[in-house]
Amino acid sequence: MTLASPSRDSTRYKRCPTCRRVTPADSQRCYECWNDVANTAVLSPEEGIRAIARQTASDLADQALVTRRRAFWRRARKVAIAFGAGVMSVVIYFTFIYAPDPPRPGRDPSINMTVAEALWPIDGHDLGGSRASSSRPAIAAPIAWSTALGSPPRVPLVAGETLVYTALEDGRVVAIEQATGREAWAHALANPPIAAPTLASGRLFVPQVSGRLLVLDAESGAVVFETPVLPTSFTTSPMVADGVVYLFGTGALVALDASTGAPLWRHAVPGTWAFVTPVLAGRHIAVATGDRTLIFDRLTGQQTYFYEFRRAHPYSITLVDDTVYSVSSRFAAAIDVTSERPWWERWRKYWNQFWVWGMAPEPPPPPSLWVTSRPPRDGYPVAVAPDRLLVAGPTGDLRAISRADGAPLWQQQVAPIMAPPTLTGAGILVLHENALSLYAADNGALLSTRPIEVSTPLEHVVATSKGTYVVTQDGQLTALR
Repeated sequence: MTLASPSRDSTRYKRCPTCRRVTPADSQRCYECWNDVANTAVLSPEEGIRAIARQTASDLADQALVTRRRAFWRRARKVAIAFGAGVMSVVIYFTFIYAPDPPRPGRDPSINMTVAEALWPIDGHDLGGSRASSSRPAIAAPIAWSTALGSPPRVPLVAGETLVYTALEDGRVVAIEQATGREAWAHALANPPIAAPTLASGRLFVPQVSGRLLVLDAESGAVVFETPVLPTSFTTSPMVADGVVYLFGTGALVALDASTGAPLWRHAVPGTWAFVTPVLAGRHIAVATGDRTLIFDRLTGQQTYFYEFRRAHPYSITLVDDTVYSVSSRFAAAIDVTSERPWWERWRKYWNQFWVWGMAPEPPPPPSLWVTSRPPRDGYPVAVAPDRLLVAGPTGDLRAISRADGAPLWQQQVAPIMAPPTLTGAGILVLHENALSLYAADNGALLSTRPIEVSTPLEHVVATSKGTYVVTQDGQLTALR
């Protein structure tokens, strides 16, 4: 009697021609792919045993591979969850928890810019850039004096209690006595500034395109200090408040100690366009650069908000009654100075893209009080009345826009305008090529005009309670009093 080998399987098998798996010989369908194997040839017992052995070994290897893959993906999920939790923790911390250390304050907080009817201490008259004064311009008064400065003016005039200041094309900063028209002092610079100096606490703060701040004694012209070269070019007028000088130039907003010039903080601002003097009120500073208006908290040195002006450069910015009014070549906007972008702002571009594809609702616009498309394409810094913005363009476009909603209130076409408008106690003071005019703020009607005989067009005007001062393009300074 012969016994069968224990390793031999008496069951006969077929091989599926489609998936190459073996199936019992009496099966009509492949167990793996359900292909019809009714007419498939039956393997010999030896072939069946070898096929089963190979298939079993392959199945064990596949099972081991599946086990390894499952273990790998379990570890990968744990790593991904840990990484995501770490990233989310960082985002939450820097978005909702982190507060940087406040910058150092100025050494002498008594150094401040004073605003009064007798003064015009900064290009925009006050830190908010309102270009509004209750003084009444003396455009009907006789000429008190007229003096040649010896060079064309480079920047607008500023006025103190007894002197008028400006910078000239030949590089001199000059002070002229308001009483006589005589030169009180002059200080020569290597290069003329392109922004007006600022008068504060008896000092004249002169910005320089070389990246230096020069501070002069306002009465004598003596140098108080000059900062080393900083990595920016100062192209706007300084603002002085609480012992700190804030300077905005190409690429940065800088805070310096007003008594020593020591750096307090610096915030990088992308872009190389910085020609509109910033404005300040309370703890906020607003600047216009390139195609944006930026708002900073000056007590922390951090940016708190930005508003984009696509394909347009803002040419005017004011900060009055906690509202920033920014006017560009395409539209104007009013922004609450305490506005903040939503926490998801960094992902706005992705939301916009999904909205374009029709896969998400339209994202809400950035916060603003109103937006209007009605300003002149090219304009000067605006003057601010209690209920309206007074806007003027070089071609003689003079108009008023409501501060409440941006709606147009009136528009007048007048003679070409040479300088930004000024709101005075007698009306809107406008400088033409050879005349000074007053227009009514409520409807733009001409109230009075004063021709001035000049050899070249008028360039700048300043009106205080002590007199009205105009300068021509060739440097002839005239006082009406």
